[in-house]
Amino acid sequence: AADVTCTPCEVAGRPAAWVAADDARREGALLYLHGGGYCVGSIASHRGLAGDLSRAVGRRVLLLDYRLAPEHPFPAALDDATAAYRHLLDGGHQVGGVVGGRRQERRPREAPVGGQSRRGDQEEDHRGGGSIFPLARREVVSE
Repeated sequence: AADVTCTPCEVAGRPAAWVAADDARREGALLYLHGGGYCVGSIASHRGLAGDLSRAVGRRVLLLDYRLAPEHPFPAALDDATAAYRHLLDGGHQVGGVVGGRRQERRPREAPVGGQSRRGDQEEDHRGGGSIFPLARREVVSE
């Protein structure tokens, strides 16, 4: 979209991109871990959704190109996500909650981590966020 920029970068040794709507604030960020069961998906496949998220929450979105299975078995993707999360914390971002799938645990403006596990257009109610809950369990719950 014309009102969204995508700036490639590297985070914790992995390709990543900052996606930001024109009106996104510089402070604060959302780490978005794309869906795909740790097997498929990329920055390119989820750039549009990241732009929509940036517009919705008024923050920049960090989109991580984590390692995918089967070439990189578990816990490679989780290790990459953990490193990116810690990168944000080291940059001064606060832990506010986790956003996953179609439901959320806290308001998006307070949540530095988001992800999806199923197509967002499915009608059934689910918790979603399969890509982020292992990270939340490893990092947020253990703190």
